[in-house]
Amino acid sequence: MPAEPFDIQGEGISAVGADAGVLVSFAGAGDARMFRRRAHRMHASGSSEPIEMLVAEFDGVRTYLRRDACGRLQVVVTRLDLQP
Repeated sequence: MPAEPFDIQGEGISAVGADAGVLVSFAGAGDARMFRRRAHRMHASGSSEPIEMLVAEFDGVRTYLRRDACGRLQVVVTRLDLQP
């Protein structure tokens, strides 16, 4: 089941990101940005899988959201710069 892509409306502190089952927004004032990271994950069998992550960054702390192959939402909150 392919995951729904994340849609981003607005920018900075007023940005809102959503997919079929989650809404992400910022609360409070601060330095904020929201963007997508897309990649293709290669498997040993030679096949590839498209990966999309929503990245919401607020005052240097990033929240990465990604749906796995079963449709479960995975959320990571960190100051690290993660790649899909």
